[in-house]
Amino acid sequence: MKIRVESVGDVTIVFIDGNVLQENVPIFRVKLLELVEEGKVNIVLDMVASNYISSMCLATIVDVKKKLNELSGDLKLARVNKLVRNLLETTSLIKKVATFDDVDAAVKSFSKKDSA
Repeated sequence: MKIRVESVGDVTIVFIDGNVLQENVPIFRVKLLELVEEGKVNIVLDMVASNYISSMCLATIVDVKKKLNELSGDLKLARVNKLVRNLLETTSLIKKVATFDDVDAAVKSFSKKDSA
């Protein structure tokens, strides 16, 4: 798994290249928490190159989303594949974590929240 980070305005996009399995969840968690520490409170996870995520990855997403919500931010997912979407639906996390078909839509959704 490789992680690449880019910023678009006040939104941070985290590109995940590879599966997020139990053995690399700690790296994933540390990277997301570092971003939060740096004041990055609007995060989009681009999951297009992730075919599978573990339950520990889901727990990390929920934990980081909760931290961001407390800081008036949010975490959203973009370009999740069918397997990951099914996992989100099975665990009912699809209702708690917004998912988008593309990164641009996810990024734009933050500005809609600000103008509401």
